[in-house]
Amino acid sequence: MKILIAEDDLLSRKMLESILSKLGYEVLAVDSGSKAWDILNSESSPQIAILDWMMPGMDGPEVCSKIRQRESGIDQYTYIILLTAKTEKKDLIAGMESGADDYISKPFDTHELGVRVRAGQRVIELQNQLRNEKEKHLILSMTDGLTGILNRRALYEALEREILRAGRERTPLSIIMLDIDFFKKINDGHGHNTGDVVLKELVRRILAELRPYDTFGRYGGEEFIVLLPGAYMYEVLAVSERIRGAIRNTPFDVGTACLPVTASFGVAEFDFKENSDALIKRADVALYKAKKNGRDRIEN
Repeated sequence: MKILIAEDDLLSRKMLESILSKLGYEVLAVDSGSKAWDILNSESSPQIAILDWMMPGMDGPEVCSKIRQRESGIDQYTYIILLTAKTEKKDLIAGMESGADDYISKPFDTHELGVRVRAGQRVIELQNQLRNEKEKHLILSMTDGLTGILNRRALYEALEREILRAGRERTPLSIIMLDIDFFKKINDGHGHNTGDVVLKELVRRILAELRPYDTFGRYGGEEFIVLLPGAYMYEVLAVSERIRGAIRNTPFDVGTACLPVTASFGVAEFDFKENSDALIKRADVALYKAKKNGRDRIEN
């Protein structure tokens, strides 16, 4: 773990560097509060900082206060230890009120320094663990459990963003809604496990036909939606035809058999006046038309 030391006294700074390096930490040392602030305000800033109270440019409590202001509202935390010769209770209270997590009195004890830094490390490790869990839960809340692509809720959120961007930049936006033909027969005739295999293979094939910035998700059951920013109707029709071919041209290997699979497509282009529900509705109507007209086809 990386630790920042901000101490203007050369001897004290070298002692801190030596002690913490021997404890296995990666140490970055500066001699002023302003330099400490520059480092802590960067993207790859250390998560533990030991700041001397009295420094040129900016003192320790001032740096601490600025860090807490910067971290307000974001999921990031720096564990800050103030290093001070001040012993008055009011001074220590002022230091802690600036946002410091702990303090060490000068002259510092080597053992005490190690104990306090390790306590800070545990706090940061717990903070990182909680953030990782939070990110995992967020990802799970936005993805379909079977296929790993966006779920219905996340699709709507993505569509809202794309509609806003298309309206702001006056750029085209198109949508594909597709549905696996006779999927119930696959589930009834071969079992739901086989149906799951078909769904996952279908997702793999569709992803191979999309651009990195296209959005793809499972709308529900065997229905899927693709959002194509920047695509006019002739382009979305071409993409749909590629996807249709990728699905129908090669039977799906489900382990016990190779099943022919097809899908029907409804496409629509955003007209800059409608909302997300209206755009999806037009694609859904087109999909119904494709089903009615014989399936394994594209309608708009």
